Amino acid sequence: MQYAIAIDLGGTSIKGAVIDADGVVHARESHPTESEKGQDHIFENIYSLIEKLRASCTGGDVVGVGVGIAGPTQSRAGKIIQSPNTTIGENVPIREMVNERTGLQTIIHNDANAAMFGEIWKGAAHDADSAFLITLGTGIGGGIVVDGEVFDGGYGVGAELGHVRLSMSGPKCALGTPGCFESLANAPRVVSLAQDVIDPNITDSKQVYDLAKEGNKEALAIWEEVGRWIGIAVGNYINIINPKYCLIGGNMAEAWEFFEATMFEEAKRSSYPEHFAMAEIKKAQLGNDAGVFGMAHAVFDAFDK
Repeated sequence: MQYAIAIDLGGTSIKGAVIDADGVVHARESHPTESEKGQDHIFENIYSLIEKLRASCTGGDVVGVGVGIAGPTQSRAGKIIQSPNTTIGENVPIREMVNERTGLQTIIHNDANAAMFGEIWKGAAHDADSAFLITLGTGIGGGIVVDGEVFDGGYGVGAELGHVRLSMSGPKCALGTPGCFESLANAPRVVSLAQDVIDPNITDSKQVYDLAKEGNKEALAIWEEVGRWIGIAVGNYINIINPKYCLIGGNMAEAWEFFEATMFEEAKRSSYPEHFAMAEIKKAQLGNDAGVFGMAHAVFDAFDK
């Protein structure tokens, strides 16, 4: 039996799993990221998690470790360029650090690319030759599949689908760009709109989702607006990528029923009719497991030769 150890490093928690080449999960572990304690502490948590998972791999070999992390990464160089949700510094050689500490072959990817790997392997884009994934949450990430391979650009840092400018005005994203897709349709934007028109004490997009389920008109209107921006972005990506599948994932995808109609309307309006007819827009399937499945798949793809 061969195993991959998959790690999903987030701002709040570090999730890990042992997964075999058939996609069966044999063990799971998680640990708080505790980012406020600094970079060295985060890495000690990662190493500890890997060792716990490794100890469960009885009767088989560990092929390698895959680490998915939010933020732009140079996967080919094994470095995280920037980690906006943690206190990990810039240009940190994560692959080399994990390899030296554990002795295991290591691969890293941006978390949205990892999720795309997962959806191709065991999710909604299973065996697709062409697809893209948008992950909706605190930020907006993306992954692209071209000719059956995850595409990460000429230098390994591409597919930043959330950082496409859709308007000349609007709230600024983390890069300071007004009208960025991420700033127009992410969870903080949902909260901000709800604070303006519903209740200034709202702090989470799930509260807005719950209000929409209760039939609150203002909450429903917010999700419709978010759906329009998602649809414009999806329509543009359909024109560029000509995909088989357009997947919508991340925590905010739970509100699908409330933004679906306007998303489809704008996607159709924003893309060539022929391209739109070829594409299937649907929810991603793997939820919070997409990253660990994706990194396991990446490990087997890279090292199981």
